[in-house]
Amino acid sequence: MNLKEQTLKIIEKMKQIRPFESFKDLDEMNSGMGFILIYLLDAEKEVYATEISEKMHISRARIAMLVKKLISKGLLLKEKSTSDARKELIKLSDCGQKEAKKIKAKIFDNISKVVNELGIEKVEAFIETSQQIRDVMCK
Repeated sequence: MNLKEQTLKIIEKMKQIRPFESFKDLDEMNSGMGFILIYLLDAEKEVYATEISEKMHISRARIAMLVKKLISKGLLLKEKSTSDARKELIKLSDCGQKEAKKIKAKIFDNISKVVNELGIEKVEAFIETSQQIRDVMCK
């Protein structure tokens, strides 16, 4: 089988299994909002939006939009920085903390289920292969 045929075969298999559907529940609220909540939970302090932007490797404008949505849902709070009035710090509200803990627990449960069913060796091999695929695609 030549490279073109192999590639088409892989594309067909990927369409059949839709691998990314399996991961959509890992980020409970889609579009990175769950990541922001977990990041703030793990940070255990308020942070600047730029810090989240750098960690997620996405634009500050995108972070600002996500933060605005999370504030409107009552999950985040904003306050002016005491050191620089032009900057705003972001922190979890009480509801945001509860939601972040719930999301983190669901992620843990899902990953535990995968490890229990497939075994740590297969999961680690999958991660290693995924990293190699990412490296090839980012060249």
